[in-house]
Amino acid sequence: MSSISGSGLDVQGIVSQLMNIERAPIRAIDRKISAAENKISALGSLSSQISELEASADKLKDVSTLGQFSAASSDEEVLTASASSLEVEESHSIQVEVLATQHRIASTTVYTSTEDSVGAGTYSYSTGGNEFSVSLEEGEESLTALSNAINRSPDNSSINASIIHVDDGYRLVLSSKESGSDNVITTAGDWDQLSEARDATIIVDGLTIHPSSNKVSDVIPGVTLNLKSTGTVNLTTGADKEKMVETLKEFTTNYNKLQSTLKTLNEGDLKGEGLSLSIDTAIRNSFFQSITGTEDNNKNVFNFGMTFSKDGSLSFNESTFEDAIDSDLYGMLDFFSGDDGFGELFSATLESFTQSGGVLDTRKTGYNSSISRLESQADRLETRMDKINERYLKTYSELDSLMIQMNSTSTNIIQSLSNLTNNNN
Repeated sequence: MSSISGSGLDVQGIVSQLMNIERAPIRAIDRKISAAENKISALGSLSSQISELEASADKLKDVSTLGQFSAASSDEEVLTASASSLEVEESHSIQVEVLATQHRIASTTVYTSTEDSVGAGTYSYSTGGNEFSVSLEEGEESLTALSNAINRSPDNSSINASIIHVDDGYRLVLSSKESGSDNVITTAGDWDQLSEARDATIIVDGLTIHPSSNKVSDVIPGVTLNLKSTGTVNLTTGADKEKMVETLKEFTTNYNKLQSTLKTLNEGDLKGEGLSLSIDTAIRNSFFQSITGTEDNNKNVFNFGMTFSKDGSLSFNESTFEDAIDSDLYGMLDFFSGDDGFGELFSATLESFTQSGGVLDTRKTGYNSSISRLESQADRLETRMDKINERYLKTYSELDSLMIQMNSTSTNIIQSLSNLTNNNN
């Protein structure tokens, strides 16, 4: 709030306006600091977008991700299958003769209540190579206590205990966690066998195998079978075209997102920096790199359905890509996922921008240095402003005092003249 002095001079107002002029260099520095901070934020957005594209490129260079296979069963009520990694497309005839079962036994003793005593003492169990014991104290030896002790034993990795209410009471049931003949439950006492520990029996292409589990992953490399019931199926494995297309689509989408980000930043916070153009040029050149090591060194991404539009965006033609897969699946995988394939080379190009000491990191370091330098300048100017403000206040306060004195003298003279005139009359 301005302070009007006795002389009528607005000292604070005058000093405030003068200081506003004096602070012009500081405001200019503040604008430069804000611009540098915006550039750092822009680099963060750019780095994030490049990293997304790099993640998509990493999927291209990983044959287990790009070259996904699927397994199809002719009768999923007999078995289902999934493929993790394969070297070739396959076809098999599989007959499920016997399903694997878990060993399950029930106490011959029927208890009238879950709180009936089973007797204090130590109880030992073993199955599948796992042996453990539990102890019950006097007064804490109920059927429930025994069941809980078995299930909660830190040494128990192989048996589940449960209490079943039957027609005439309660029985303790023990079940092996794993199926197969190696997982027979052994313990003292009298027990009824509810189901035997049995291996599965399957015939694959005429070869008989006895897996211990109904989940079979070690018979056909790269394929997991989930046995459901007895019967015969045809199992086929092949390239999962749908997932391969998804991977290429994701890459295309993230490339176009990066292009949009580069354009926006080039017209905004990074305008005039030349960074957007250099990144765009380097990435675009990656599409025209010579991929050595493939059977056809003249192949490029455009042979697999990718094309550039007039506006610079990347598009992907599924039909062209699927035709390439049908024609030469392993040639496609070799092109994208080989040691010096497109995925590897493209990822390396992107990493050169995002890695520590890379282009973006160097720019960020430069902007931070500029901010530090500008802040130091602003601090020095602020110290100077304090001194200037004091000088202006002193000068205009003295002027105010002088004007008060002058006004007082003027008033006295006028009063004296007035008195002189009255006396003459």
